[in-house]
Amino acid sequence: MEKIFSQLSATIIPRAPRIDFNLECSCSNSCEKVLETLFENDEKITFEESFLTFNLPIYPNNVSEETKNLYHELRSIYSTILVNRELSLENRLLHIGKVFENIHQA
Repeated sequence: MEKIFSQLSATIIPRAPRIDFNLECSCSNSCEKVLETLFENDEKITFEESFLTFNLPIYPNNVSEETKNLYHELRSIYSTILVNRELSLENRLLHIGKVFENIHQA
């Protein structure tokens, strides 16, 4: 799947740079082709880090270091839950919902 996804993402699947909390890029999950690619393949989804270059101006943002740190902490928690294959997808999503609920109640 990685090879197929890499080929698709290089030519078809829209990717968007995210610059507010971290310099990163992700596919658009609202894109039908992304979802079709993910759902048509039985292999487990994987994540990879790679260096990408965009010819875009990067403007300073007003996100505080505290907010950036919180973003990274939460992202780490969510990633850990999502890749835990010992739980069903349904249970992983429920766990993420509980994390959101606990944050909301705090």
